[in-house]
Amino acid sequence: KKILLCTFLLFGGVGAFAPRTIRAPKPQRKWGAVSKAPTQRCSPTTLNLADFDQISLAASQENAGLAVVVVGESIYSFAQAPGFLQALIVVPAFAAAYVLFTISGPPLDVADINMMDGLTVAALVSVGLMATYGIRLALPSRAPKEYAFGGLIIAFLGFASFTQNMFAGGWLVLPSLPTLPSLPSLPF
Repeated sequence: KKILLCTFLLFGGVGAFAPRTIRAPKPQRKWGAVSKAPTQRCSPTTLNLADFDQISLAASQENAGLAVVVVGESIYSFAQAPGFLQALIVVPAFAAAYVLFTISGPPLDVADINMMDGLTVAALVSVGLMATYGIRLALPSRAPKEYAFGGLIIAFLGFASFTQNMFAGGWLVLPSLPTLPSLPSLPF
């Protein structure tokens, strides 16, 4: 309960820093006037790329958030059952936070093509964290397993978020399917 409260207090106000969509005001229509503006439709298979500034802001926040939550969870789990072997819980979390802040963090702070390097490192760190949380769940421990499972979910969400940013920036592209033949139309 305490860790949920601390997480809420730490990250409850993060939404205030998230980028917001600004909409242009609708033009005033005169009575009886019909708008002749063409309607633009996107193809359902078209992916609009995000702006590098938006990706940089989102990825930097996700990077810092993942590091803080992982370190907080490890300290809390260690505090629940302190001991020499339990201290090994803290090592992967601090190593991941160090890598997230020093190696993947600086490329994410600059909105350019080098963000791909930071996103790749952060995604690989997330995979490593998922492995360590899986090991923690498999091995016997005096610390509660619920927190390790929560960490596994957070690490997976971090991986999904970092790879989503790679797709949004256009660095990763899914292969497209060939156009399917159309059925002949029969006149009625």
